[in-house]
Amino acid sequence: MTKSLADSMLRYVKRSTPLKPNENPTSVENDKAEEICEDTDVNMNTIPECVYSGEKNELLEITDPANWKNIDRELRDFLVEKGPMKRLFGRDQDAMQLSSTGFNDWRNIRIRLSQHETSHRHIVCMSKWMELELRLRKHLTIDKCLQKDINIEKNHWREVLLRIFSLVKNLAKQNLAFRGENEKIGQKNNGNFLSFIESFGDFDPVIREHIKRVKEGETHYHWLSHKIQNELIVMLGSQVQLMIIKKIQEAKYFSVILDCTPDKSHKEQMSLIIRCVDVSMASTQVSEFFLTFVEVSDKSGEGLFELLCDTLVALNLNINDVRGQGYDNGCNMKGKHKGVQKKLLDINSRAFYTPCGCHSLNLPSHLKKRLNSLESFSGFTACFHHLQQGPKIRDALDYLAENCDDPKARSDADCLATSETHGIGGFEFLFGMVIWYNLLFTMNTVSKALQSENIDIELAFVQLKGLVSYLQNYRETGFQEAKAEATLIAESMDIEPKFPVKRKRIIKRKRHFDEEMENDVETELLSEEENFKVDFFLRILDQAIEYLQVRFEQFEEYGRIFRFLFDLRKLKSASDDGLKAACINLETSLKHGDSSDVDGNHLFLELKVLKELLPTEITKAIEVLNFLKKFEGCYPNTWIAFRVMLTVPVSVASAERSFSKLKLIKSYLGSTMSEERLNALAILSIERDLVGELDYISLMNDFAAKTARRSIFEIRDDDE
Repeated sequence: MTKSLADSMLRYVKRSTPLKPNENPTSVENDKAEEICEDTDVNMNTIPECVYSGEKNELLEITDPANWKNIDRELRDFLVEKGPMKRLFGRDQDAMQLSSTGFNDWRNIRIRLSQHETSHRHIVCMSKWMELELRLRKHLTIDKCLQKDINIEKNHWREVLLRIFSLVKNLAKQNLAFRGENEKIGQKNNGNFLSFIESFGDFDPVIREHIKRVKEGETHYHWLSHKIQNELIVMLGSQVQLMIIKKIQEAKYFSVILDCTPDKSHKEQMSLIIRCVDVSMASTQVSEFFLTFVEVSDKSGEGLFELLCDTLVALNLNINDVRGQGYDNGCNMKGKHKGVQKKLLDINSRAFYTPCGCHSLNLPSHLKKRLNSLESFSGFTACFHHLQQGPKIRDALDYLAENCDDPKARSDADCLATSETHGIGGFEFLFGMVIWYNLLFTMNTVSKALQSENIDIELAFVQLKGLVSYLQNYRETGFQEAKAEATLIAESMDIEPKFPVKRKRIIKRKRHFDEEMENDVETELLSEEENFKVDFFLRILDQAIEYLQVRFEQFEEYGRIFRFLFDLRKLKSASDDGLKAACINLETSLKHGDSSDVDGNHLFLELKVLKELLPTEITKAIEVLNFLKKFEGCYPNTWIAFRVMLTVPVSVASAERSFSKLKLIKSYLGSTMSEERLNALAILSIERDLVGELDYISLMNDFAAKTARRSIFEIRDDDE
């Protein structure tokens, strides 16, 4: 079988004969060239006269177009019949075998190449090539004037495109519309984009020249149309998105934050926020990045989960690297059986779910209904500050009640000025307003702290623990403090600081013969002030404290897992047994299947050394990461443990903030924009810090690579 294959190859390859001891390779080469020439079937009489020069018997190189005098039918027929000659290089008649007929003596190729490299012809060719290369670098070629004009034109178009990129970037960052009623320069209502181009032309000579060419018809490609605008917007947005994805992939572990809202076109949009520890910067920091809006068609837990998985795959992010998930308190998100968090935990048990801390601070509806007059005011804080200037407010209400032309407004003003139950004329109302203000102001302060991007479980746990402690202390001492403040407001408004006497309706009901008589003596002995304290003040605070404790049970669970890491004082004073047990517990919590993010025993040994090395001024977890970054992998398990802890989200405030940008970008007039343009504009507006890091040279090269007509924008290394 092998012999038959070898014989079959001889049909295509001629067996080479080794050189004899006294035989010169050059002579062999010349002999072969003569044999080839003898086998050639070219008839000299059939050579057209147009390829001759000088003597009739002197044949020039047919394949060189420079030697063709006149291209007539006879020459075309000859070239079609014989075809071009194949050679490596060279065109003289005395060309060697490498430059004429080729070389197939592969056994002696090394000797032949070494002879060729030292030959006179090769040295002359190389010297000519090096001379040409030097002249090309110094721009001393014969077409240098033409090339200079080409470079000037290319630089002009690059400068134009650079200004267009800058304008698109700034319009997107400021959430401004691009287009108007028409798309022609010099006309009214042509939109912000063309208006700014015209404004640039008043001061910038590059744009002034470009506008002149467009108006005078010198160019038909002005690169200012809405299609080019959309293309540049998408290019900039895609580049920023790639930068974010690169940061996330370097961080490895990340958390997903989701929230949904309808846009102006009544389409449900899901905002995807990624939280990770950004290790690409000089100083490690916790960052939350906006990636995209995704249109939602199925609002169920299963539909949202499938949409999340598809989006992560499209963004080249691994769902197994998710270490946290944060949603609002909707049932389709936080459901324990069919919610998104349950389905994600089924495939990745290390994706810790955290309910939104800000949503959890919202008081339940039954607490708000405890004070009916609260629903009569919008802007509770502003209303309370106005009540501190009570006499002026009441005078204004009295004036409206007497002089307003609208009967309804006149009735409302009179009710607010005089009513003791629904207006500012009663001491009980003022007292309730003071209590609500103290309660809501404290919750609002904590809520703002939880909305920060850099907040972690440690700070959230401290804030919530302090809030519950404040409410418990306020329950004991806050009633008298609120009464004193309400009394000062009432006296400034000439309102008697006492509770109105309410007649209690006696309800008679039928009693059975064996039913004992109810003892209402204790209730009857309570004064109006004590009834207000029991029925209003204590009930509100007790329900608020109980509600917060139930809502934040999940934070306490994470506290039991990570507390030994974020409480550095306890870490330094922890016993070896307690520290080792905490490390083993963390290994179990970060284990999925047979793999775990950390090794508990190794983490214990690393922390034993680290707690002796940590400087006393380091008090936060992020500072520990910056300290560990200096050692470059000496504490791998500690490095991973702190990053996972800081990755777990606390609130979905970043997703809520992205909805504000959604309303600005996709307004009523822009309700038909595509999803691609919406995402590009949103990421340019939200992640504006990363927009300043864009590389315009690579962007212009990408733009030029789309079509051959855009090659004028391409920037090569020799152009710089």
